[in-house]
Amino acid sequence: MKVIQVEDPQIIYHADVPKKQRVGYAVNQWKVTKEFYQKWQHVFSENAKESFLLNYLVLGLIENTEISLVKRIHYVIKIFSTLPIKTLFKLYTFKVYLYILRGLFKS
Repeated sequence: MKVIQVEDPQIIYHADVPKKQRVGYAVNQWKVTKEFYQKWQHVFSENAKESFLLNYLVLGLIENTEISLVKRIHYVIKIFSTLPIKTLFKLYTFKVYLYILRGLFKS
């Protein structure tokens, strides 16, 4: 098995499922995401790893107001330290930085 990032995903999204019942809206979703990543990261391509960490783990973590702002920042820095330097300067990563800032100021 191998997880890769595709440029044109083909997915069916069921919008009729209430947000509170969606897996992505669980209170501590970032912990579940982290556990999934730790278990399966060996099958991720490099692009898939970067995308998964930025889109799911970092953004989920920033939005979780049940943990302190200091801890969230600490965890985000730890995640970013695992990414290649070139990833930190990609245009997409700057978009994630903006989401992080927005999430921090919403707290």
